[in-house]
Amino acid sequence: MNLFDSSAILDLFHAGKGSEVIGGCTIDLADYELGSAVRRQVHIEKTLSVADGTAALNGLGAMTASMARA
Repeated sequence: MNLFDSSAILDLFHAGKGSEVIGGCTIDLADYELGSAVRRQVHIEKTLSVADGTAALNGLGAMTASMARA
């Protein structure tokens, strides 16, 4: 089983390779770190709209919900 940190999960999500985390695991803190990264992209970098940020959080949440926790 592979262990994925939040940056790896985010990179795979942006690359459209989210299926690579199936069967993997992460830590509980990854959810908070992913939320922080999306918040930064929406409110500070302004590279995502609020709607796109919400969609990204929903997709990332679905990805991490299916992962085991280490």
